[in-house]
Amino acid sequence: MQRRATLFSKTMTRRVLTAALWLGVMASGHASTRSSSTLVSATVVRTCSVRAQALAFGRYTPASGAVNATSTLSVGCTRGTAFEVSISAGKGSGATVASRAMVNASGALAYNLYSSAAHTSIVGDGTHGTVRLTGAGTGVASPRRLTVYGVLPDSAANKVARPGAYSDTLTVSVLY
Repeated sequence: MQRRATLFSKTMTRRVLTAALWLGVMASGHASTRSSSTLVSATVVRTCSVRAQALAFGRYTPASGAVNATSTLSVGCTRGTAFEVSISAGKGSGATVASRAMVNASGALAYNLYSSAAHTSIVGDGTHGTVRLTGAGTGVASPRRLTVYGVLPDSAANKVARPGAYSDTLTVSVLY
């Protein structure tokens, strides 16, 4: 019986060693690796958008003085993109970028837009002595805010305006 136990023990030992060697060979066979690389790329394009807040002068009483109002333009451009903003003459009869007019069925009210509160430079399209607003983008998600200063002067023509609501439609464009 002892011989059988010894024989069993030797057989079992051989099997364990064979299994260990086999596992070692398999483990070393799986240690190899192959790799490759890939390129990841993107191109950021220059882009801009512009939004304009309405400019409302409110109530105007002729001969009571000029009325001032402001509007904010939001210009969202990719970071570092230089831009110029121009504002059209509007749809008022005979209006130019240097002399705008709000109209209704009975007449017109003269007004204009300026680049500063000092009212020294008229904002337009760069013609007739007008200026464009300029800047550089700070990112599309964080637009630049530009203020436009409107003046409804108490001019001779405006003093004879008939009562009623007057309006104009302007086109605000961004060039980049």
